[in-house]
Amino acid sequence: MVAPPRDTTHNATDLPEAAPAVVASDRGPRADAPRPTPRRPGGNAIATHAIEPERRTLHGHFSRDLPPALTIDPGDTVRFRTLDAGWHMEGPDATGRPGARFAPLDPELDAGHALCGPVFVRGAAPGTTLAVEIGELRVGTWGWTVAGGRDLGGYDRIGAGAVLPQARLRWTLDPDRLVGRDQHGHELALRPFLGVIGTPPDAPGRHPTAPPRPTGGNIDCKELVAGSTLYLPVTVPGALVSAGDGHARQGDGEVGGTAIECPMARADLTFRLRPDLRLTTPRAETPAGWLTFGFAEDLDEATAIALGAMLDLLRERHGLERSEALALASLVVDLRVTQIVNGVRGVHAVLPHGALR
Repeated sequence: MVAPPRDTTHNATDLPEAAPAVVASDRGPRADAPRPTPRRPGGNAIATHAIEPERRTLHGHFSRDLPPALTIDPGDTVRFRTLDAGWHMEGPDATGRPGARFAPLDPELDAGHALCGPVFVRGAAPGTTLAVEIGELRVGTWGWTVAGGRDLGGYDRIGAGAVLPQARLRWTLDPDRLVGRDQHGHELALRPFLGVIGTPPDAPGRHPTAPPRPTGGNIDCKELVAGSTLYLPVTVPGALVSAGDGHARQGDGEVGGTAIECPMARADLTFRLRPDLRLTTPRAETPAGWLTFGFAEDLDEATAIALGAMLDLLRERHGLERSEALALASLVVDLRVTQIVNGVRGVHAVLPHGALR
């Protein structure tokens, strides 16, 4: 168990809260009228902080013993800028050779995704839930995708994986138009999200970033776009949230092992406490609907966890007994494979908005 840390907000930049634009009218305030500063119930101003990718904020593992890069109050927003998952400072060159990586790197501490944080949220206690509101997500200007050339488990059945030469796609990304184009001229609409948002398990030692866990992490769910809220079970004091692994676009399953991997020029996350909510696996409210997640090495087990969590949600929101919830879920809930490439597989159950009234 980690002791509550000293205030480390000096490790990141506090940003002034931007006031919404005001339009003058006969019945409204003047255009230059000051707007009240947003405040939390106790009267303190809600703050916006920034975390940049630098040595004191970057790490490639989860651990409850990592010192926080930032300490915040519930309701505060953190504006992250992140590297891509592979610690690259620049995109691949014209030959496909990866760009220069961040330095210095520790081969043990930085073996996983390049994550920023962790963020200590005051009041986040084990047994409660942390709500992570996903705000603006702005991709960088480059990305990459790799498939083939390695065994991801069972791919020989479809003539893929290690039996194929590696394919590398180099992407030029337009963050304003949300369009990506590769070196062959293929063009895709972008739908960015963070592949990793998570907290460490309450266990000693260092934990790899690749497998998703009940406390989140490498969820790799394409539905966690701007406007979503991810709910994470808290198992360590302060939650110690880390984020990274920008994805400009990905399909369900992430079948080739990578998305359009990219740096994120901006990723705004707002953290709130839900002490009334007790979860054993993450859930999310997204533009697509309510999602519940299941993670396990066996896909059937992951499915059972996701479905069981959805039945819990149907009971909470609609007052349904479990058998009735299962009957209605058979009609309105979709099961989707989140990813099959992280060692621990992921499934998410989706209840579309308005499907059950």
